[in-house]
Amino acid sequence: MLTPGDYLRLRREAAGLTIEDVASRIDSWPHVPHRDRVAWLKSIESGIAPLSPGNAILLRFVFRFDPIVLDALADIAAGAVIPAPDICRLCGCSEHDACGSAQEPCAWVDAAKTVCSTCSLLLADPDETRPGTI
Repeated sequence: MLTPGDYLRLRREAAGLTIEDVASRIDSWPHVPHRDRVAWLKSIESGIAPLSPGNAILLRFVFRFDPIVLDALADIAAGAVIPAPDICRLCGCSEHDACGSAQEPCAWVDAAKTVCSTCSLLLADPDETRPGTI
């Protein structure tokens, strides 16, 4: 089962961003040094630090993710017995946050809803592991 941090990492990577890229694109008041923002992001992705709703909004300005999926994963991690959201195991896209283009969004290619159509095309190419666009 994906953790909230795993999900954010997948979505960040699918956007083609490093943690350093994200840290460079967010600002704080009072100012927090870049290295501290990098450490904070790493701690969120590793599950050490929780992600507040305000910080989730801040991250959504940098890369796309589905806040409903993030909330569901956080609830499951806290012990809630609810169905796990359908998430592509390669790029982290979901039913309400499909990758691909607006004209041609991805779709599920397997009954278990674990791989999207964009990522399934990339699996045929051994040099590719992530979608090129979101």
